[in-house]
Amino acid sequence: MKFRIFWKTFTMARRSGKRFLVFVIIYAFLIATTAYFMQQAWLNPNTLFTWFTVLVVISAVILSSLYGFLISNYRKREIATLRTIGWDAGSIRLLFLSELILVFVSSFIIVLEVIFHVVAVTYWANPTSPPVALESVIINPVILIITVAIIIGCQIPGMLLGYWKILKIRPMEAMRKA
Repeated sequence: MKFRIFWKTFTMARRSGKRFLVFVIIYAFLIATTAYFMQQAWLNPNTLFTWFTVLVVISAVILSSLYGFLISNYRKREIATLRTIGWDAGSIRLLFLSELILVFVSSFIIVLEVIFHVVAVTYWANPTSPPVALESVIINPVILIITVAIIIGCQIPGMLLGYWKILKIRPMEAMRKA
């Protein structure tokens, strides 16, 4: 039963196309910039990078809330249809949360892939002294894990806002407007 909901999330995200792709790119940028600024703030405390890190985290909260709001607005008809055919609130919540998690996981995979390629190109360009050449492009794994935790934590307001809006959708009202 629950696997069907995850599959439905993939098909709905694929149908949304551009919106899904845009937010995957935005989240990948947020993950990369947060990790970079945290790395710089870790190496040089009490610098401007600490303030940039705070600014990026605040923008992550705003963007995740915006994405939750957009999903709930664009999915009104689909959610109304699912509610009229008997889906319960828990299944709809899982569908909604799965889409947010799918965006985040896709973004994280893209960031990891870019990091691997940058490291490979940097090593290829300067193979004689790899530790010195790679020192500026490798992100500390601890910082990457902290970044993932921060971005997931920033997802919570967006999840709550979107889920709150989804619960307010009445099947008959949404079907009339659609």
